[in-house]
Amino acid sequence: MGIFSEVSGILGIDMKTLEKESLRTYLKKKMKEYNAEILEICRKYGVKSAKEFEELYKSGKLDEENTLDDFFRLDYLESQIEKIKTALRELGD
Repeated sequence: MGIFSEVSGILGIDMKTLEKESLRTYLKKKMKEYNAEILEICRKYGVKSAKEFEELYKSGKLDEENTLDDFFRLDYLESQIEKIKTALRELGD
């Protein structure tokens, strides 16, 4: 007997509903964490997105040497947010 089966029995909730709600809660939690990290990076450089960050590079206003890790992290986080949004839509959000 799996953990979802046990918990659904204890709570008297359909296992499918429990799985779906658990996944939805997890995804929303991760999205909040990622958004908080995105905000932190954006504030650090005065940008709103990885695209704006990239524009700073192109315009020569930002040195890549000391900021590239933050740029790649921001880009990664934004892509993860999009994946989470897609997953949430699949769940019916």
